[in-house]
Amino acid sequence: FDDETFIANIETLFVNLLGYYSEKTDYDELDLDKRISYNLTPEQLCLATKLRKVCDKFRQHARKSISRYKKEIDPIVKTLKNLSKDKIIYITRPDNGRAVVILERSDYLMKMEQIFNESKTFEQLDEDPTIQQEDKLHRKLLHLKNIGFLTDSEYKFTRPVGSQPGKAYGLPKIDKDGVPLRSIISACGTFNEKLSKLLANKLKRLRTSPTIVIDTFKFVKELQNLKLNTTNIKMVSFDIISLFIRVPLARTIDLILDKMYEPTHTCSFSELKRADLC
Repeated sequence: FDDETFIANIETLFVNLLGYYSEKTDYDELDLDKRISYNLTPEQLCLATKLRKVCDKFRQHARKSISRYKKEIDPIVKTLKNLSKDKIIYITRPDNGRAVVILERSDYLMKMEQIFNESKTFEQLDEDPTIQQEDKLHRKLLHLKNIGFLTDSEYKFTRPVGSQPGKAYGLPKIDKDGVPLRSIISACGTFNEKLSKLLANKLKRLRTSPTIVIDTFKFVKELQNLKLNTTNIKMVSFDIISLFIRVPLARTIDLILDKMYEPTHTCSFSELKRADLC
């Protein structure tokens, strides 16, 4: 149980409940030495005292529960550690759900090689282009900052330093015949990781659409609201194999640009038109 993280999260919750918000965005650097104080009313002080008592009780119960849980889980963890030393098997987690999956390492490597052998998706390189990509992106970001497209804080946040190539691995789909793998390319530490985070925040509003189903509960609710004669209607579910690595990137980028810059200019952070960017 991490006391510091727990206390920090509770303090953040309490401050947000009071209505105090920082003007800093998630990619701005905050001053660690800056002292922050709030003038609380008697009612707010009373609420803070009650919240602290509840949190103290929670911490006590959490420690007891963790202690009991460790006694039950330690033998399992010990067994998994011993299994991890076996080079014949590969231990991982499934694509969906919480479980431990044990595969034959040779079978896992064979399935990963089959994924990488798809020439339309992956290309074998003779050398690591990470340094060149980092330098190219650095110069592009500097240009965008100089023309006013990026703020100084956005430029500092997205500027790549000490980049590493992405790491690929596969998660088994245990609910599918043959246990295929879902390929994952981890972008942690890559040259465009922080730029991706910034873009995801900028493009968040484009994901709002009446045709998008957020989760299963909303899907069921929408089905219940449909007034259809279900006598001659069947529901069909399509399963797309390796969806993310098969998304046509050029087509996707064009769709995003069309959504943001054509036929009407809806970009909220720049007056530039699409022709100025392409």
